[in-house]
Amino acid sequence: MKKIFTLVALATFTFAANAQTESAFVNAEELLGADAASTAVAVEAGKSLCSSENVVMKNTYDDTYKIVSLWGETDAANKVVLDGVEYEMPMGIQGQINPKENTLKNGGQQSGAIFRFDVMADGILYVFGKFTGNKNYYVWEGDITNMAAMPVAYTMTAMTVDGTTVGYTLPGNDYGYYELGGGYDDANRYFTADQCTEIAKVDGVTAENVPGSKDEGLTIWKGGTNALGVIAFRVYAEAGTYYVNACGSKVTVNGFAFVKSANGYAEVSFGKSETAGINSVASVSGKKAAKKALVNGRLVIEKNGKQFSVAGAQIK
Repeated sequence: MKKIFTLVALATFTFAANAQTESAFVNAEELLGADAASTAVAVEAGKSLCSSENVVMKNTYDDTYKIVSLWGETDAANKVVLDGVEYEMPMGIQGQINPKENTLKNGGQQSGAIFRFDVMADGILYVFGKFTGNKNYYVWEGDITNMAAMPVAYTMTAMTVDGTTVGYTLPGNDYGYYELGGGYDDANRYFTADQCTEIAKVDGVTAENVPGSKDEGLTIWKGGTNALGVIAFRVYAEAGTYYVNACGSKVTVNGFAFVKSANGYAEVSFGKSETAGINSVASVSGKKAAKKALVNGRLVIEKNGKQFSVAGAQIK
């Protein structure tokens, strides 16, 4: 498990200097093949998906994955900005097995589409994804396979398709673990909250009236509206392994950013690049529909005289 910092030590960590930023994104077409936009491809447990100097993103359990867009052409945003650093969002990947909802006592989901992050340094991890307002999202620290992980309090910040900035912060205890409806049981190492459901009702309590469950200026969105955004949380080299997943759904993820020895959480905003490469064949259907073509043995998408890879990168 991670280091147990005192509040004084945490304060010292918060003001650490010389933050170092790194990031990595999945090359969805290289990983799965061009046809994975329509046909799911098997990915074995433990498969490395992308990596930076201090973080390796992996697939947790055997599953099949598709190439899925995090945004559409008419969406309000196609890039995420962290403290002024812009990250244009390439295609993501989505598993096909829903992780099952369970109690926090079970120490994690033992099957389904779950992303694993192995970390080699302390810092803040930002996981890019497409999220939905009526789904539950978990971050776990430790060994979920053997039901020995702890739920981590995280902050989600996202922008819906119509341009509304939304999000929430899960309440956590002094150790940074998720806490709702009860205290930390040191003997049994779990919380009395039954499930990680900040958006939905839990024992009559909604996210709007849970102290610390949302940041000022953010709105908790309702229903099935999609949003492009990040889940952010502190990670520790001593803990080593973290997991991110949805429950009753499959989260679409394309990569991450990591700030080593962070001074604090980055300011998150969103932008729209009108000159970015197309994001999917489906997103450009209509009068100016894109066309698939084979160029030098490689599947490309042609639109308006330009060529793009299936992952959305402009070739020429």
